[in-house]
Amino acid sequence: MTFLFRINPVYKPLFFSQSRFVLCYGGAGSGKSFFTAQKIIYRMLVEQNHTILVVRKTKRSMKDSVFAVLREVIRSIGACHLFQFQATTMSLHCLHNGNTIISSGCDDVEKLKSIAGITSIWIEEATEISESDFDQINLRMRSLKGVYEQIILTFNPVDERHWIKKRFFSKKSTVVFDSLKTTFRDNANFLTPQYIETIESMAEVNKRYYEIYANGEWGVASTEYLFQWNCYQETSSIPEDIISVLYCDPNLALKSKGDKTAITVIGFSFSTQWYYILATSLQSYSDPAQLVDSIVEIRAKCPTIKAIGFDGNVTQESTWFHLLRSVSRQKRVVLPTIDFCKYSTDTLAKNAQLAWARRQVFFPEGFSVQAEHQEYLEQLRTFRTKKDGKPDDAPDSFICGFEFLHSRRFVRSKN
Repeated sequence: MTFLFRINPVYKPLFFSQSRFVLCYGGAGSGKSFFTAQKIIYRMLVEQNHTILVVRKTKRSMKDSVFAVLREVIRSIGACHLFQFQATTMSLHCLHNGNTIISSGCDDVEKLKSIAGITSIWIEEATEISESDFDQINLRMRSLKGVYEQIILTFNPVDERHWIKKRFFSKKSTVVFDSLKTTFRDNANFLTPQYIETIESMAEVNKRYYEIYANGEWGVASTEYLFQWNCYQETSSIPEDIISVLYCDPNLALKSKGDKTAITVIGFSFSTQWYYILATSLQSYSDPAQLVDSIVEIRAKCPTIKAIGFDGNVTQESTWFHLLRSVSRQKRVVLPTIDFCKYSTDTLAKNAQLAWARRQVFFPEGFSVQAEHQEYLEQLRTFRTKKDGKPDDAPDSFICGFEFLHSRRFVRSKN
């Protein structure tokens, strides 16, 4: 069997690297993940006795990221008939020779510790995991199956203080590894003009993000607020074609210490290409049922909501699902699909911030003068990063809601 892998020439040195550690990092749109998926699928087809582990901070984020790219590579070489994807276990089996790709998230430490016999590992969004996570992952690769063992880390260099930089790139480091920094400019032939324009426009709205995501440089601590207030907008005109989602970060623990839960309903209009905040809530709940009441009431007032997103622990899913369904039946409100997500706010913040800076986000008219919205807006206005340790329930809900809206494919471009 012969398959044609169209490898971006800039990545060829890493394609043939057999170093134990390979760091593939740089800006957004540089093709890091696609190249890594190409190398893994190539090894799956031409080498024997592979059990390859793919890892992210949370396993539930893999289907629409890591495995979507792996399957895209398989389609691009015309090898769909040679692979079987198992959605329930998030694994990929090569029918040609028995090689397997399995997955794990660092949110399930015990399962990660139980994995053995791994031949190679891909850590996607490696800056999201801790150094102790990495140490555990490194211990999983001890197969003795006769193939070279390799850990590939793909990431954007978001913070110059990150453990990855200290461990691999500091002058005191003794780790032997191969690395390559790339940017969207190295991958321009595979990008749309609209995407390139989006990356380049970061220079105008956030210089720190531009250095990270356009130039692939290590990020420095930001002193600027993420959502500049001169870009805040309100409108009394709400388009009829809006499709929206509701997102919140619930907590089964009692909110006795002043912690609050934020709810954000964010929608997108195809006709205007703008985002609309349709409803928000920021308050403490002494009982999970009270939070569910609020969600059902908001859903009743916002018929455009097509999906509900929870930042939830896997063990809590059945509890929330039961509560939501029970209250919705009592109040005769039909709820849409409920998704349990695990997002990294700091990693995703650039997406919502770019739309904000381009003045594409609108709040309802009079929103800023209503007392019940003041704390929500104040948290947005003073947000830089979750590492600041300030109250961030509102920006967390807004940023993750923005991502949830996109992940459900409710945002469509006219181009």
